[in-house]
Amino acid sequence: MLHTKLRNVLTCFLASPGDLGDERRAVHDVVAEVNRVMGREVNWQVDLLGWEDTLPAARRPQAAINEAVDAAGLFVGLLWRRWGQPTPVFSSGFEEEFERSRQRHDNTGDPEIWLFFKAVDRDQVADAGDQLKRVLQFRSTREERKDLFYKDFGSVDEFKSQFRESLYSYVLKLSRQRLSAEQGAAEVTPPRDAAAEILTVDAVTADGAPKSELRDALAHAMQRLEQHPAGARLAAYPAERLARLYLYVASDISESHTAELLTSHSQNHLYRVGRGFNLVAHEEALLFRGLLADDSDTIPGWA
Repeated sequence: MLHTKLRNVLTCFLASPGDLGDERRAVHDVVAEVNRVMGREVNWQVDLLGWEDTLPAARRPQAAINEAVDAAGLFVGLLWRRWGQPTPVFSSGFEEEFERSRQRHDNTGDPEIWLFFKAVDRDQVADAGDQLKRVLQFRSTREERKDLFYKDFGSVDEFKSQFRESLYSYVLKLSRQRLSAEQGAAEVTPPRDAAAEILTVDAVTADGAPKSELRDALAHAMQRLEQHPAGARLAAYPAERLARLYLYVASDISESHTAELLTSHSQNHLYRVGRGFNLVAHEEALLFRGLLADDSDTIPGWA
C-alpha cells in the first residue's frame, strides 16, 4: 500500500501598491522555484496569495483581501514610490493589510513580517508628493523602531536575490522546527556563557547534532586554552576541529542574532577541511544561503 505524508504549507501574502509589478512577478518566480526545489526534499510548500487571488464578493474589496491576509503565516510587503489608494478605514490598502498583520503578530507571534523598500532617487525625495511622503515616513518609523525584518534594494535582480535567500532560509527553519516537534523534542541551544556545559549535555541540539564531533572539538580546544591561560594562539590546534567549532558557532549566531553570511574565504576554507562533517540543520542553512548569494560563482556547493 502506498503511504503519502501530508505536505506542510506556508501561506504567504504579498502586499504592495501598483508600482512594483516586476517585483511581484519576481516573488511568484521565486516561490515556484522554492516549491520545485524544496517541496520534495523537506515536504514544504509555499502558497502565495495577493489581491490578484481574491474572488469577487458582495462586500467591499478590501474585506475580501483581508481574509487572505488573516490566513497568512508570512506577510511580504513591497514599497517604492506609491502608498496606494485609501480604504474606508486606512490611508491605503497596503496600510490596512500591514496593520492587520502587525497587530496579529504582536498578539500571537504570527505572521512573520518582511518588508522590502526599493531605492528612490534623491531628486524625487527632495520633491516628494503625498504618496512618496507616506512611504518615506513609514520606512523611517520602521528604521527607528527596528521592530520588523526589512531590507532595501535597488533593482529587481537584487530584490529577487534577497527574497530567494530569505525564503529558502525560512522554509528550512520551519522544516527543522516541525521535525523537532514531530520527534517530541524541544530545541536545545548550547549555553552562550558556559561553553563547558556542552560536554555534559547529551542532546547538544535536537535536530541531529553530531554530538561526538562537537564535544571532541570543544574538549580539545578547552584543554589547550587551559594549558595556555594567557590566550596563546591555537597554531598547533587541528584545523578540522577548529573549523568544526567555527561553523557551529557562526551558524548559531547568524540564525539567532545577525543573519550574516560566511565570507567566501571562510566557506572555501570549510570546504577544504570539513567535507566530512556531519552537519546540523542550521549549519546546512548557513552554507546554503551563502551559495545562493554567491553572484561571482566562487563558493562550492559541497553541503
